[in-house]
Amino acid sequence: MPAERRPGYDHDWFDYEAMADRRRPGSGVSVVPIILLELYEDPLPEGWPQPTSTAGGLDRAFPNISRVSMREYGHRVGIFRLLDALDRHGVRPTIAIDAMTAEGYPWLVQRLVDAGADWIAHGISVTRPIGSHLTEIDERAYIVETMARLAACGIETTGWLGPEYGESERTPGLLAEAGIEYVFDWTGDEQFVDFHVDHGRLIGFPVSADLDDQTTLANRMAEPAAYGQHLIDAATELAIDDGRGARILSFCVRPWLTGQPFRIGLFDRFVEAVAELDGANLTSWSDVPALSAANASQEARSS
Repeated sequence: MPAERRPGYDHDWFDYEAMADRRRPGSGVSVVPIILLELYEDPLPEGWPQPTSTAGGLDRAFPNISRVSMREYGHRVGIFRLLDALDRHGVRPTIAIDAMTAEGYPWLVQRLVDAGADWIAHGISVTRPIGSHLTEIDERAYIVETMARLAACGIETTGWLGPEYGESERTPGLLAEAGIEYVFDWTGDEQFVDFHVDHGRLIGFPVSADLDDQTTLANRMAEPAAYGQHLIDAATELAIDDGRGARILSFCVRPWLTGQPFRIGLFDRFVEAVAELDGANLTSWSDVPALSAANASQEARSS
């Protein structure tokens, strides 16, 4: 689907629906931290766009120990700090994992299965983001390969978050064609969005790009305390918002970044604040109460 310059959206994937015109079921806010487990390939895969410095660490020639070891720290150390913070409140972790991480860290996958992880497919690796450089045949094969490799590791899901939120103009249709029902790449709302797809069904799960820890802490270099307060402020506002239906506050956190010992306190304080906040529900993505209403909306539109 090529982009078209015209009044309104540059795509036909979903309709414009202003928040002021909505009356959705429910109230309050479901808070869903998405923990990203990503593998940074070194040397970089041939034929894929080169990552920028925002991917963590410094640009160096092979071997790029800085970037590789940062992810390794997240898988060895940081992940467990994030899991502990959620476990203290009985919350199943939401984990977006790529195929190469799942294959390379089977012990970690099993630990997460034991913790009741709520999985999201996250492509093949963080260094292989989908984009318009892929042909339709190659992109379809990429999605199918990702799901097959994750399934071989015991990971089943109907959710998809592209590496670096990457998509082409055709991605939503190919995701639905592959049996994926929820996409986490689109950051333009606080409630579920119904996509128009030719095969299957697809619901956009809202994610906040501004509260992504890499965007805020690494790219914008915000102070950890300020970032933690941003999270608390967002949850507080959505919990008391104007009653036009239940909201979602979902954002990505990385174990190699937020799982550092000088940053984990901000995540701990945020989790504690949400647990004490009236109208807020800290949960995993498939346990969001408003999800049943979103499913009913999709089914009604498809029938």
